[in-house]
Formats: sequence, C-alpha cells, structure tokens
Amino acid sequence: MDEEAAILAAIAADPAEDTPRLAYADWLDDHAADRPDPPAARVRAEFIRVQCEIKRYEHLSSSELQGYVELYRRQDVLLTRHRRDLLGPLGDALTERDVVFDRGFPVEVRLDAPAFLKAAAAVAALRPLPRVHVGNAGPVLNELVDLPDLGVVTTLTVSGSEYDPFDLGDGGAALLAACPHFRRLEVLELEGCRVGDLGLDELASSPALRGVVGLDLSGNEISDTGVVALVASPLWPRLKYLVLGANPISDEGAFALADAGPTAIAYLNVKFTGIGRAGQQRLLHRKGWKVDLF
Repeated sequence: MDEEAAILAAIAADPAEDTPRLAYADWLDDHAADRPDPPAARVRAEFIRVQCEIKRYEHLSSSELQGYVELYRRQDVLLTRHRRDLLGPLGDALTERDVVFDRGFPVEVRLDAPAFLKAAAAVAALRPLPRVHVGNAGPVLNELVDLPDLGVVTTLTVSGSEYDPFDLGDGGAALLAACPHFRRLEVLELEGCRVGDLGLDELASSPALRGVVGLDLSGNEISDTGVVALVASPLWPRLKYLVLGANPISDEGAFALADAGPTAIAYLNVKFTGIGRAGQQRLLHRKGWKVDLF
C-alpha cells in the first residue's frame, strides 16, 4: 500500500479523527507538483483544513461564530468555485444539493440512476467511500443490476408514485433479490411499484439483501399473507424501519407484526391500510416501536 492509500485507509478506519485528514492535506501540498492538476491538489488541501477548523467551532453560539465569518466565507468560495477541484469528474455531475462534505471529504452523494450509470466508476473511486443514494432507478433497472459498481450504493429508490406508479411487479422484485452486487445496500425504497406477496417473499428471503435495514413498500399490493411471510423471513430481525402504508393489510397482518419475533424495528408505518381498531391497539402495545397509523 502506497503512502496516499495508507492515509486514506486511516481516514476510513477512524472517521471521527481529524489527524489523518490533516495528514492528507499536508500530503497533498507536499506532492501537488506530482499530481495531474497541482492547483486542484492545493485546493483540496485547503478545503480539508478549512472544514476541520469549522468542525471545531460547531459547539459555539451564533454570536460567537461571528468571529469566524471569514472562515465560513472561504468554505463557500471553495465549494462554489472549485467543485471540480474537490470532486474531479464528479464536479460536473453533482450540484451543491447532491453532495455533503464533512471535514474535506464527501460523506453523502445523491444521483438519479441515469446519472449514476455514467458516473459509477468515479463514485466508486472516491476514498473514503461516501454513502451513495441512487434514485429513479426503475427505468434503467435492468442496466443497474448488471453493474458491479452498484455495490457502492447504500440507498436505492425504484419508486413510482400514486399518480405514476412504476410497474416493477413481482418479477422486478425477484430481479432485485437476485442481484449479486448489493454489498453496501441498507435502504430499499419501492413505493408504488406494484409489488405483491410473491415479490416481497423474494426480497425478504434474499441473501443478496442481507445488509438492508430499511424497507419502503408503501402503495403496493402486499396483503396479510405477505406480512406473515416477512415476519418469518431472515430480513425481519435486521429491519430498523418498515413502511407498509397504503397496502391491503387487515388486522390479521397487524397481529402478525405485533406478535412477531425479535426485530430491530424502531419505526413502522401502516397508514391507509385496512387495519382496524383491534390491530391498531395491538401494534401500539409493541414496546420500542414508533407506529404511524394515520
């Protein structure tokens, strides 16, 4: 491992520590002349130092922060005028709303799926790897599931809407369940995708989705049968939040959820379902859950 890779690995291993980040800023300055774009290397070094310094002042009051106005202004200049220096090829693909930086490095990146298909290699090359959110995946899903760089994605949104549902269906759910590239996927959003019980069973039993902790299945065709299969699946113990609103679920499904085995769930959404008062009361008595019923 070369020196640069070792420093970046140290940053990834201890994200809360500033020392390796500042060491990387020094390394960039020392090696700027050897980089393909020396000015960009120096901009990155300065940006890391500026954001690390800003982080140290986060606890100050608004009035106390007035003494550091120039520091914040310099951060804004670097972000608005030097995005390509900070992000390389991704500087053209990402707007200010699409990337979140922390102490000089992207920690969150958002792209729609067509843009991700074009920029996937550049996203995958970011070190340390940020959280990657990919939206509007439905129209290009067949291309996405064949893309090895899909492995960097942490949130995938395939969703349609109430007025424009995306017809993923059970077959599309099976396609997702069989995808071998979901190494980092944590959240899967399938709102309004016409997924039924068979599709949910494919997803819930898939070893490819072993890292998923958040699942949005609102506005689909999930019945009590699908809920019963879900709570018996390998996915259930890992889930932290689950959205089942606007599905044809009755008290039977509510009882299955409320009486299910141990799970990490902290949030459950069952708005606009057929769950009656008895089912609602049973869900509200499940300790540790925040339940949205209306």
